[in-house]
Amino acid sequence: MAPRFRIDFLVRRLTMKATPQAKEYHRRKMLLGAAGVGLEFAFFGVVLASGLSAAMGRWALRFDFQSPWLHAALYLAFLGVLNEIVFFPLSYARGHWLERKYGLSRQTTREWLSDHAKSVALNAVLMLLLTEILYTFVWGGGRWWWLWTAGAFTLVFVALARLAPVLIFPLFFKFKPIAEGELRERLARLAERAGTAISGIYEMNLSSKSRTVNAALAGLGRTRRIILADTLLERFPVDEVEIVIAHELGHHLKAHLLKGMALQTAMIFLFLWLVDLIAAPAAARLGFAGLGDVGAFPLLALVGAALGVALMPVTNAILRGFERQADRYAIEATGRPETFLAAMRRLGSLNMADPSPHPLVEALFYSHPSIQRRLELCEEIMASK
Repeated sequence: MAPRFRIDFLVRRLTMKATPQAKEYHRRKMLLGAAGVGLEFAFFGVVLASGLSAAMGRWALRFDFQSPWLHAALYLAFLGVLNEIVFFPLSYARGHWLERKYGLSRQTTREWLSDHAKSVALNAVLMLLLTEILYTFVWGGGRWWWLWTAGAFTLVFVALARLAPVLIFPLFFKFKPIAEGELRERLARLAERAGTAISGIYEMNLSSKSRTVNAALAGLGRTRRIILADTLLERFPVDEVEIVIAHELGHHLKAHLLKGMALQTAMIFLFLWLVDLIAAPAAARLGFAGLGDVGAFPLLALVGAALGVALMPVTNAILRGFERQADRYAIEATGRPETFLAAMRRLGSLNMADPSPHPLVEALFYSHPSIQRRLELCEEIMASK
């Protein structure tokens, strides 16, 4: 059977073209993304250069708190409110208007606003935690404050990866164990063959918000679970669902989560080292009382934004490599390349993907290989059989 398939496969070059609507959607999505990056630099630059950040730092000091941590929290609240006011129109355009315009979102404006408010609240809690950790070590960590801060940040992100499936995801979606039957048995066997211990297989009600499809292997240790969007279960046959999950299990088998966390940790250390190297002396030159002055916080944000933009092509290249390895595992572990092809085509169509973006765009901005690249990988694997 495999040789016959290879002959059929090599007779025709597998291609998938984007619809004009998909091209337009991705062009607008990229423009809004670029606008977001530009606005981030402009916002923190203006807040810093105008003296507004220093003023907010002084306003926070007017409150007779006995704790510097409370002063930092109040400054962060001022900055957070201003940030939300400035960025809200762009958040709305990217998160709701664009998705509704192209038929991908099922949410009303009111529903989107509710989810957005939850996201803002969660981000505020996380930023408060990270900021208080940061200033704890800036104020008392000595010369190596950035090293201790990076270690503490890493522990926070590991905890979030472990707790997200049980504490954060349920704030936005409802989950239920998938019903007993063929699919559950096949996925359980697939996980067992991959040597992956899972706590359960769950269905997520993505259809309440979106027409897109998705799946994930989320969590760490006892919280690790397979998550299937109900849209995936509705629109994909069992064989294709199985190969999608085989891809997710491939990430676990290749230790991509651990490698990704190691990459994130390296970026945290690099970011804080650069803050110590660049932002600390710059803060003094701008009239702040060193990096420990909360008014200098936008300097940290600017260093982080610049580092993120500079490293984006490198991190995306690493992540695309992870995805190719997971694709290869899914094809070889199931032995059904034709199912992989069908799943990729269906996935690209339902999620309105641009299957063949310009190579430079893909190299710079894509964390996953394009659909066309994934089809070509399958072609290479079959040609080698």
